[in-house]
Amino acid sequence: MSEKQYEIVMYKLLTIVMIGMFVAIAVGFFFGKAVGKMDIRVETPEYCYSQISGDNVTVKCNELPDTTVADLCKLLSEGMEEKTKVVLIT
Repeated sequence: MSEKQYEIVMYKLLTIVMIGMFVAIAVGFFFGKAVGKMDIRVETPEYCYSQISGDNVTVKCNELPDTTVADLCKLLSEGMEEKTKVVLIT
């Protein structure tokens, strides 16, 4: 009795492995796109607001709403007003 031997040439094996890798990457990519989309809900305090554009979420806060530089200077004593410089970063 003779046994049958099956052989796969190296380039055929390499082709099968490469096709399998491309299929696995494609399936993972599309599965990730389908599952990866989530609804985003941002909870912020009343002095903050959020803006969602695409994949970016921007949260901006103003802890001193309706406060001007003049109002801040009124809180300081006269000596402190002369020595302090107020810088606003927006």
